Amino acid sequence: MRTLTTILLYLMIATNTIAQPEKQQVEPKPTLSISLQAGPSFPLGEFSSAATQSYSSPSLLGLPKIGFGGKLLAAYGFTGKTFGLLFSLSHAIHPNYSQFEGKYYRYESSGLGSQRNISSYTYNSSNWKLTALQAGAYYELIQKQSFRFKLWLMAGVLQTCSPEVTYDQTGSIWVLPQTLIGFSEHLLQPTYTSYKPALSTGFALNMTLSTHWAATLMSDFTVSEAIFEGEIQVQHIEIGQEKEYPIAFKDDFKVYLLQGAVGVTYTF
Repeated sequence: MRTLTTILLYLMIATNTIAQPEKQQVEPKPTLSISLQAGPSFPLGEFSSAATQSYSSPSLLGLPKIGFGGKLLAAYGFTGKTFGLLFSLSHAIHPNYSQFEGKYYRYESSGLGSQRNISSYTYNSSNWKLTALQAGAYYELIQKQSFRFKLWLMAGVLQTCSPEVTYDQTGSIWVLPQTLIGFSEHLLQPTYTSYKPALSTGFALNMTLSTHWAATLMSDFTVSEAIFEGEIQVQHIEIGQEKEYPIAFKDDFKVYLLQGAVGVTYTF
């Protein structure tokens, strides 16, 4: 009797196992994710307020300080692969550092004298603005359920907008050994825009929050160039006479930007 019961029990277990449907395997699909980031932007090298700018150009431009930027990223991951395509739109704003702080600015005299003494000046400036549109590829070094780590390389176009600068100065000019004439000047350098190729590389760490959402920490480094060429409009008043004339200038420098950001990523 005990033997028969044991046999029946085994038969019931075997029948139940056979009757269970096979689990369907989930086929891998391509992934699409959107990421929104924001954080500090650091100008480096000759494109920074810590750099020494040449005074060979009469340009009124200063140099950018540490600013703030945002970035929109779209990533497409190929089916079952650790790499994919990446598209980026970024924008950064940097305050302008006046190269005339604590100094005076000197032009060639437009009138009688050559030696100018600046008694007072006022320097006003808007911000630097940089916008980049880039595309490239990424590679995921780490793929875990809790976090992912990827590297990327992108290329595209960087738009650099110089700040609008106004500079007012008053002072005096020695005309003769004992003759001193006062003068005032108002200078305006409008905003100029430069479009140049850009190359950037960076990384992103995504920490999973839910099925679709992840917190993201990222950083990237961008290399480009900016060229501004135009005219400064000068309004000069000396001995009661007013003159207006342009001064040509040209600025050409490398653009190096290091950006860090935090944000969120949504995966469809």
